[in-house]
Amino acid sequence: MGPATRTSTVSWCVVLSALLLTICAGASEAEVATEEASCATDLPDEEPEEPVDVIKATMDLTKTHNDGTKEIVPAHVYMGDDITLAAFRFCVNNSYSGVYAMKQTIELLKSLQPKLDQIEDTTLPEVLRTAGAYMRRAKEASGEGRHLEAGADYLRAVQRPGLDPETSEKFEQALSSEFYSARRQLEAEAREREEAAKVAARAEAEAEAAAEAAARHAANEEDWQVLTKEMLLAPEQSDKPVVTSIPMGLINPGQHEASSAVTAAVHEGMDAATAAFHFCVDHKIPSPGEVLKMKRQLQAALDRTPGYTSSEEYPQPEKTAPEEWMAKGLKKIKQGDFEGAGEDLSRAVCYGQLAEPQLSQANQQLQQALQMSAKMRAVAAPFAAGQWDSVVAVLEEVQRLYPDHRNDRLWLMQARSYQQLGRWADTTRAAGMLMQCVPYSGRWVRGQPRMMGVLMGAAAGLEMDATDKALKFYQVALRHDPDQEQVGKAYKGLKKLTKTLKEAEKKLGLGYNRQALELLQEALGVVRSMGVDSGLLRSTILLKVCTAQSEMKQYDAALLSCEQVVAQRQTPPPGMFVDPQKVAEALQARGRAHSHDNNWDDATTDYREALELIKQGGNRDAIMELERVLREATAKQREWNERRDHRAVLELPVNVHQLPQEKQCEWIKRQHKKLALKWHPDKVVGSSLA
Repeated sequence: MGPATRTSTVSWCVVLSALLLTICAGASEAEVATEEASCATDLPDEEPEEPVDVIKATMDLTKTHNDGTKEIVPAHVYMGDDITLAAFRFCVNNSYSGVYAMKQTIELLKSLQPKLDQIEDTTLPEVLRTAGAYMRRAKEASGEGRHLEAGADYLRAVQRPGLDPETSEKFEQALSSEFYSARRQLEAEAREREEAAKVAARAEAEAEAAAEAAARHAANEEDWQVLTKEMLLAPEQSDKPVVTSIPMGLINPGQHEASSAVTAAVHEGMDAATAAFHFCVDHKIPSPGEVLKMKRQLQAALDRTPGYTSSEEYPQPEKTAPEEWMAKGLKKIKQGDFEGAGEDLSRAVCYGQLAEPQLSQANQQLQQALQMSAKMRAVAAPFAAGQWDSVVAVLEEVQRLYPDHRNDRLWLMQARSYQQLGRWADTTRAAGMLMQCVPYSGRWVRGQPRMMGVLMGAAAGLEMDATDKALKFYQVALRHDPDQEQVGKAYKGLKKLTKTLKEAEKKLGLGYNRQALELLQEALGVVRSMGVDSGLLRSTILLKVCTAQSEMKQYDAALLSCEQVVAQRQTPPPGMFVDPQKVAEALQARGRAHSHDNNWDDATTDYREALELIKQGGNRDAIMELERVLREATAKQREWNERRDHRAVLELPVNVHQLPQEKQCEWIKRQHKKLALKWHPDKVVGSSLA
């Protein structure tokens, strides 16, 4: 029952009173009123931590199996145990349900009594005088869920002398009932321990995998730092010796006097046109005419340099036809190599004579290369500073002007910027374009643009819950370098995730909800270990978790899972749109969870919202099916509000009316105490259940 529709604690007690008056005949009205008053005002104490069991003595007994084989099994006597309690525990653990077997075990353990008498034990059960006293204490212990103690008291009662056959048979029936209750309790505790061990092992494995993921992330960040430092370095030619230089004065727009003094230099291996182009880029002078003027001045300085123009290091671009330089430049500018294009176009303009139509085109493209090269150099600083919006603005302009460029460095920067902004669809697109620009041959190692592109594209695919895209990125690397360790490990982890999810889906379809839930928890662990913080991927898994938990009647946990799914799908990451059909799927799952919890008001609300969203898709079959579900939920809502089933409110077993009257009372009291503790105002207000 969801917290929005839960009955208050006082109302719980009213329900309890009505059921006690109806079922527990013989209980006085005063007793019922006292019970009502106490549960309306008293908050049960928190259960103390279980003490560590201390063994006082042990005896090895022989257990004979059905096939005749024998096994030595230790029988322990713990602190707080007497011989009878130790014998009953041994019989429960080893499935000896007969009274005769229990009495035989007691006789065998009596040989330990001298040793036990020497041990001081202040927690031994009180010795009572009559079988009736043991019976009353056993009922009290049974009502509180202490079935081992209850069974031991019934066993003590059975051993009392002077019992008539009818009373003895009654005690033996009660003893048998407590035996099976204790057996179920111990099996449940064993399952809990096993589950706790699984959770601990899973947590340990996840922690190790998360540490590995963190190390991979740190290594990837180191690669980005290296790349960023390379981008911030001066052009390669600046490391070579200067052949000649001339002082220049730059005049800012609107001023008539030189505002700053600079130096134009020609480095070894450069020609005058190339040096002029780089000078104009460095100082943001997007004018082909200024490139030509600067070339003439630098050429004059080179001509005055003794011996350089005749040396082997001196390039001679004038020997190549200007049309050929222009063709090279136009090809490079389409590929996004703006600096290389600018160098070639500067040679085309500065050496030789181009015809007028070609000269105009060359000047226009050279101006574009000057502008874009200046922007590309200027974008390095914001990229290093993490100003991703500024980087994206420049790179998207480049993409708009040259959509088919093949500059892998630009696509890498663009994908990185999208990744940092959380624009996952754009990240996969940019990473995909990057993979079209790089060669695939050779070893794939860290720091290569292609490796960085694969890792970014796969991570973005996982963030979008597109595991098929992530697998394709990994497959590109592994197809050409099967021994690539980092990609291979990530690929295996992702394949394991998809396989686990398919198995969980199959288990859900067969109704094996507990097994499905274990697989889904394992899948969530794999996602965490991969270092992926994908809300959409988690929402897909949590949607299945919600279904499994709802079928297992873990309503609070199911609703919590469904709430996360609905919230995630209603607010997708940047760059992605709300998918009405996926939101409707989440609302239907939450509606089913509410329905299983008899929370029909919220269930009908979710179904109505889901129906409106499904109508946008136009799927007629889905619309008709959901309309049918909504009609049934509405009818249940009306029936629940008019004739509420108090047995369902108290979460009693469906066959509770078939139990003996005494057991019915025990069930009602136990469930009332459990729910009163769970929904007490002091515990609910301010908690996640409120």
